[in-house]
Amino acid sequence: MFEGSVPDFGVENLNLGVVSNRLTDVDSSMCDRDWNDGATAKFGCDGIACPVGTAKWEGLQSTEDNSCTN
Repeated sequence: MFEGSVPDFGVENLNLGVVSNRLTDVDSSMCDRDWNDGATAKFGCDGIACPVGTAKWEGLQSTEDNSCTN
């Protein structure tokens, strides 16, 4: 179980699954990269992890019709 903020790992390519953790935020420097099979390029930080107070079964937004919801 991860708790707190998802840090910037400083890598070029990353597919990261953080579902079912206790995250408070994602380092904003990670949100404009082309990670998680392009999800961060399309959806910013939501492509890494849904914001606090929202959820999705896979833990992130990966398509237009698969957004994080309350």
